[in-house]
Amino acid sequence: MSKQEQVDLMNGVWPPLAQQGSKLLAKLGSDALGVAGKISEEESQSIWDNLHGEFGEEVYEIMDSPGYNPMEDGLGIWVVYRTDEAEALAQKLAPSFGISIDPNNPNLMEPMGLRSNPTPFKVPDGVDPAKYQRTARSRTRYGALNDVMEQIYGGVFYDPKWVPEQGSSHSVKVKGDVVNPELRYGTPEENVSELPPYEALMFHPDFQHDGKDWIDMSTPHTSLIRTLAKELAPVIRKQESDNRYDISSSNRFGAYQISNTLWETIGTEWNRAHHGISKAPEKTNDNQDAVVQFYLENLIAKYKGNLGAVLADYVAGAGNVKDHYMKGQDWRHKSWGEAHPSMMEYSSQLLRSWAHYKKTGEVIKGKDLPPLFEIRDKEHINE
Repeated sequence: MSKQEQVDLMNGVWPPLAQQGSKLLAKLGSDALGVAGKISEEESQSIWDNLHGEFGEEVYEIMDSPGYNPMEDGLGIWVVYRTDEAEALAQKLAPSFGISIDPNNPNLMEPMGLRSNPTPFKVPDGVDPAKYQRTARSRTRYGALNDVMEQIYGGVFYDPKWVPEQGSSHSVKVKGDVVNPELRYGTPEENVSELPPYEALMFHPDFQHDGKDWIDMSTPHTSLIRTLAKELAPVIRKQESDNRYDISSSNRFGAYQISNTLWETIGTEWNRAHHGISKAPEKTNDNQDAVVQFYLENLIAKYKGNLGAVLADYVAGAGNVKDHYMKGQDWRHKSWGEAHPSMMEYSSQLLRSWAHYKKTGEVIKGKDLPPLFEIRDKEHINE
């Protein structure tokens, strides 16, 4: 399945399921093909009538009847398999992706725990999950033990909880198995030849054109990297201080709210590179802009254009990018108040802000903008 076909398939599918389903389909490769995501009630009725005409009452073992089909609510993905081995592999791998596949109906992928009573996560607004709770017949197929396991582990994927980070000397919490929502289509095929679905992935290292990087990372200060850093800087400045250069605290200061320790390190590197002086510059407005842009250039080169990781590093540090962001785990420090976004939220919101700024020249905080995938879906509908 091409990247564009994958994006089209997931239009209208509940985003958390689209995220997990995309991961599983990418893992299964070309032997498993997603053919339908969200369908209308009319489409559901038409499919049901055709199947009933061909298979009679056996249709109940093939798919849910109209009004009870999770695909109508964007809570199912219909998949066909080229081989029996692919079907068996899908059933084997599905639980590790938070996907439930009924052995008697292996073509339907749905969120693990959807049919549990109660459903262990919040479904889309306006959807009553009670209609999906298993009947006595389906309980016999699945088994009571499987019901319990799905109810427990469904929440891990679709309602992840904050838990203390094990073995850490810091006051931190980690939320498991989440992906920056701006990157929910971020599992590309090899040698992707078409453009990514939206700007947040434009320079992502996984999106390569005929084996070549979208961006030349041979040196950290190419003109394109400088441009990206210059675009990210006002977005960060707006988020951190509302463009105020004169604010400070015990360990952070200025428009970008960087630590005094980081200023000494990066400021010295910038001053040495530009003026041959081995000490940090004064904290003037112009110097704050220049040093932070220099810092962002280095981060963009380090993460090879993965702007989500760049922003996660900026707010949470390289260690948390490696230990959590790259593994699909969110992170937040206990000292951050409720108003402070988590690492994933920060990265996601600032990617929205950057994409908006890139298009319009206007800097707006990302929390006040819709998610990029929603924008992309609306654009697709209007195409």
